Amino acid sequence: MQSPTTAVATKPGDSTKTYLLQIPYGQQLPADAITVEQGKQDPVQGWYFPDIFHRVPAPVVKFNRSGPTASILSVVVPAAAAEKVAFSTRTVGSMLLVDLTVGVRQTTVRVTPNGRLSRIR
Repeated sequence: MQSPTTAVATKPGDSTKTYLLQIPYGQQLPADAITVEQGKQDPVQGWYFPDIFHRVPAPVVKFNRSGPTASILSVVVPAAAAEKVAFSTRTVGSMLLVDLTVGVRQTTVRVTPNGRLSRIR
């Protein structure tokens, strides 16, 4: 985990990383917004089943939210190991704009009040 909004999955020697981003949306992120679970029994989380007879503990990223109107806006970003991934948010009227940067590439996604996503740049 890099921060309350970002987790990075990578394997030593790989040329890529996978960024798991939790974008603040609809409510403040809790202090434990992202945790990693492994080998939990109740509830069952953090297991890998190489076949139907065996299970092995494996890390799983968990986005934690609660409440009757909890919402999660997440982004999964595959990137080259040397690329930096970042995001920022801004509000324009009633819409949330998410500016996402991967290396030198940038894009903007609009989120309407009803949760509809559209890429605008």
